Amino acid sequence: IGHLGAAFNTMTEELQKTTVSKAYVDSIIQNMNDSLIVISMDSKIKIVNNAICELLEYKKEELTGQLNRIIFAQFDDAIEGNNMKNLLNKGKIHNFETFLKSKSGNIIPVLSSAAVMRDDNNKITDIIFAATDITVRKKAEDDLRKTLIELREARDALWGEMQLAQKIQ
Repeated sequence: IGHLGAAFNTMTEELQKTTVSKAYVDSIIQNMNDSLIVISMDSKIKIVNNAICELLEYKKEELTGQLNRIIFAQFDDAIEGNNMKNLLNKGKIHNFETFLKSKSGNIIPVLSSAAVMRDDNNKITDIIFAATDITVRKKAEDDLRKTLIELREARDALWGEMQLAQKIQ
C-alpha cells in the first residue's frame, strides 16, 4: 500500500506539472497582443480578449452574446461567403484582410486568421478569429502609392520638358 501511495503521489505531482489550468489559459488569451474572438455557430460572440476590446472600444460585456455583425464591417467578406466556405472545408484560413467596426463607427483594417473548433464527435462548435490591426501598414501603403504617383508625374513632366527642349534646339 505504501508503494501504491507513493506512486499515486508521484503521478499526481507529474500530472499537476503537465496539466494547464483554465485560469492559466484564460490569462494567455486575455494578455496576448493579437485580437481574439470566439464565435458560436449561431453567429454569437462567446469570448473576446482584452486586445479586441481595446481595439474596438468595447467592454467584454458589451460584446459577449451579441451577434458578430456588431463588429464585422464587411460581414460577408470576413466570416461568410468564400472565406466561410474555405474555413468550413479546410478547418482554417490564414492571412486574409478584412475590416472590423469599432463602437464609435471607425472602420479598422485587420489581417486575420480563423479556425474551427470541434467537439468530441468532430462537429464544429465555434470559430476562432484572430486579427492584427494593420492600420499603420495600410496608411504606409497609401502614402507610398501617392509618392509613386507624384514621382511618375514629375518624371513625365520632366520627360516632356526634355522633348520640348530638343525640338527647340
